[in-house]
Amino acid sequence: MKKLRLTLAITGILLTQTLISQTGEKNFIDQNYIEVTGKAETEIVPDEIYLKIVLNENDNKGKISLTEMEQSLYQTLVRCGINAKESLYVRDAGSTFKVSKWKRSDIRTSRQYVLLVNDAQKVGEVISELQNVGIANVSIERVSHSRIEDLQK
Repeated sequence: MKKLRLTLAITGILLTQTLISQTGEKNFIDQNYIEVTGKAETEIVPDEIYLKIVLNENDNKGKISLTEMEQSLYQTLVRCGINAKESLYVRDAGSTFKVSKWKRSDIRTSRQYVLLVNDAQKVGEVISELQNVGIANVSIERVSHSRIEDLQK
């Protein structure tokens, strides 16, 4: 009789243990889940095009001063319909002192500008007008979009 009671008690404990463990929450490993990875690409037309314009006295062999080149740059930008006060920035300005045995000592100055243009047609117009004036050292520095954060979302 003691054996029967002991067996029933052990069986009861095991049954309640298994029932309690089955009604509890599942482990992370046992839970169902879906894993999704993705990649998206969007082609956009840039609306911020940054042009690097370098004015250097060595380009004209010192015949035209840097201030004259700057004035022609400003006049050209006004002709193209660009507000130079808002979209033209000075990036770097410097000068070089050159000493030569055969020629006299010389100081050459240079300046780098960054111009913000809003569309590709205006870029082509600005580059061609600057080449007509004699400023040929123009390149596209970088392109961007004004709403890049919204597009990334």
